[in-house]
Amino acid sequence: MELIASPSARTGLRRRATACALALLIAVLALGLFAGVARASSHRALDAYIRAKMAKAHYPGLECCIVKDGRIVFAAAYGWADIEDRVPMTTDSILEIASISKTVVATATLQCVERGVLTLDEDIGAALGYDARNPKYPGLPVTVRMLMTHTSSITDRWPVLEDAYTWGCDSPVLLDDFVYGYLTPGGAYWTAQNWGNYRPDARYSYSNAGAATCGDVVERASGVPFDAWCDQNVFAPLGMTSTSWRLRDLPGDRLAMPYEWHGRYVPQGQYGYADYPDGMVHTTVKDLGKYLIAYLQGGVYRGHRILEPATVDAMLKPWVPDLDPTQGLIWYSQRLDGRTLWGHNGGNYGISSEMWMDRATGEGVIFLANGGVTSMAEWAASDAILARLFEKAETL
Repeated sequence: MELIASPSARTGLRRRATACALALLIAVLALGLFAGVARASSHRALDAYIRAKMAKAHYPGLECCIVKDGRIVFAAAYGWADIEDRVPMTTDSILEIASISKTVVATATLQCVERGVLTLDEDIGAALGYDARNPKYPGLPVTVRMLMTHTSSITDRWPVLEDAYTWGCDSPVLLDDFVYGYLTPGGAYWTAQNWGNYRPDARYSYSNAGAATCGDVVERASGVPFDAWCDQNVFAPLGMTSTSWRLRDLPGDRLAMPYEWHGRYVPQGQYGYADYPDGMVHTTVKDLGKYLIAYLQGGVYRGHRILEPATVDAMLKPWVPDLDPTQGLIWYSQRLDGRTLWGHNGGNYGISSEMWMDRATGEGVIFLANGGVTSMAEWAASDAILARLFEKAETL
């Protein structure tokens, strides 16, 4: 027998259904509101933590981001890009990233290797067009791989490198002229101490001059100026529209002022240097986030490939384990709170930078600050910011 509800019964059912739906909607909204409040509270706690550590590190301003699942999942900025002019730091502020720039040298070099322009174990003199050998060991070639693992025996002579700075503008000295003058007896920047008293491939010794030489090897082997190679093959494909090796290519009103702490914040001004591949990339965290995402995704970002997956894997492994087990091809590793991170940091006059990724979890963290780090307490505060951002990444 079919039971047909009366009109009044049907009305009651509809009312109860409506009431249930309304209650469910309210519950969903309440949960969403609670989650939103929780996220806001979490963000406020992170903001407070970062600001406290910035004060200890003497960072006037800082911008940071977290990358995960192929996108930037968190980005924030704190403090001042310019104290005197009261310009706040934003995620569109442009800062020098110092030695993180060397990872771009690695990218450009391995692009040349992939295209058959270079090999890792060839004598760099073949590309440079002159003998580039340690005069104490003239029979031993210096190779591309040695440049990328800091085992070339090319040393940093800071009186020479500091004299290569130009304040307020890019260096007028061509990269090729600087490298030739630094490596060649009788050159404009030559001293015998530009080369170590040990044979190539025998010792790990971090070398800015070696990284600059690697950039020049790319330039000479490819026939394309090094900065133009990176513009065409790294920055443009990734959509890094606020990134350049050259101050002249960047909007001056977005450049953050570098500061050093001497009991007060002392502005350093903008500067360039002839050996620019070892540190002169200027960018934003949002642009650099795209670059880090590409590495987390095997060399590709939004369909644009800068390296093959096998090349990325080869780069991010120990290459000189007997000399330094953390050293890959320019990129290097560190342990942090149980994680193995690959990346690089940087420091220069009024600049501190960190860029690291956890390949196991697919998470990456970047921060750029316009303050120099000189003390152990400042380093500890900087490391604490990095660790806290990776903690945040786990919740996103």
